[in-house]
Amino acid sequence: LELLIQNETIKGIDLCISRFNLTVNWIISEILLTKDITLRKLTIQRFIHIAQNCMMLQNYSTLMEILLALGSDKILKLKNTWRIIEPGDILIYKNLEKISSPFKNFANLRNELNNLKPSKGCVPFLGLYLSDLIFNKEKNSTKNDLINFNKFRTDSKIVKSLIQCIQWSTLYRLDSADEVLSKCLYIKALDEEEMNECLKDIEGTV
Repeated sequence: LELLIQNETIKGIDLCISRFNLTVNWIISEILLTKDITLRKLTIQRFIHIAQNCMMLQNYSTLMEILLALGSDKILKLKNTWRIIEPGDILIYKNLEKISSPFKNFANLRNELNNLKPSKGCVPFLGLYLSDLIFNKEKNSTKNDLINFNKFRTDSKIVKSLIQCIQWSTLYRLDSADEVLSKCLYIKALDEEEMNECLKDIEGTV
């Protein structure tokens, strides 16, 4: 977070990516810092419930942040903790995993986007659009075509789709709690070494 605040050169997409990664690492950190196995179980379950609500709210960015954190190597190593997660919550998690799966170029997530209700609001998953832009950029250009207009048209379509989702995000009608919002804004995460130390401390009781 300090990097985001202090480095004024980080803007736009870089800022979004940094914030996304920070949130993923914050979720991992919160789970690893919970030493009691019962509380750790409840923490994981709470994140599953939040992910479920994100799905209902069509907030695909936070949904992906939570699922990437829960599916990380460090959290999946907590096998004894996962064993005591409520079966109903495991089922919710598995269903959400299917939606967010990168299989067939995020086919399930794209299907959700094609059938979303704009009036409910939407927070897009930026990674999906960046992936499409990179894929389009890497496509071979037509022979003797110095300016590939097909690529420009595809880029324009991708960007317009992202902008449309961002516009839909203004349709949310949610009450906010200032104290909670402040805590969400100013989060911080353990670094890689600190995460490994936490994991080492709870090995054998995970």
